Amino acid sequence: MKYLTYVAAAAAALSGAASAQESIYAQFSAGVSVNANVRTPDIDIDDGVDQFSGFVRLNGEPNFAAGVEFGVDGLARRFRTGISYDYASASVDSADIVGTLNGAPYNETINLDDFDVDNLDLVAEVHFVQGQIAANIAPRTAMFDAYIGGGVGAAFAGGVDKGLAYSGTASVEFPISNDWAGGLRYRYMRASNLTDDVYGFDYEPVNMHLLSVSITGRNK
Repeated sequence: MKYLTYVAAAAAALSGAASAQESIYAQFSAGVSVNANVRTPDIDIDDGVDQFSGFVRLNGEPNFAAGVEFGVDGLARRFRTGISYDYASASVDSADIVGTLNGAPYNETINLDDFDVDNLDLVAEVHFVQGQIAANIAPRTAMFDAYIGGGVGAAFAGGVDKGLAYSGTASVEFPISNDWAGGLRYRYMRASNLTDDVYGFDYEPVNMHLLSVSITGRNK
């Protein structure tokens, strides 16, 4: 997969830098994406009887997510920086119609199950490749590590041009051995500047919340 190729190339470069620091890490995660949503551009409809102005927000049901991250750990004893690849699948289970109908406020949620729509794809698959930086905020005497950080890079999805991606991450890691740690991770993903390949309109930012378990290996 070409996205993993990007990550592997960057990881090789980072590994060289990490050798000088005598600290590298590799993290693998798996979990679910929850509360994924994307907003359509503004819509104006006038059929001669009713007038609607507003937008539609598509809401995704929980789906599989996974990722890998490689980089340099222990910088200034507090920081890590690396390259991440995250995958998330998404499908729509409801739509919020928000705006004004005939001049009056309108807000209705439609459950797509009521229309016998089976697994309507939101984007089907989203791939994120990003540079990450995080700080370990746990006390030095703690028996665990707690990281807060963020990333920026690119988002790729079927049916749309690649877009700009941002993320924020909070995680906690507990040592299993001298070289391995298990943990829990929350990562907020936001992708913008996504343009539909068929219709040419620009989506509003896509938002995803990834909840994962992780295992991190370190070579110091």
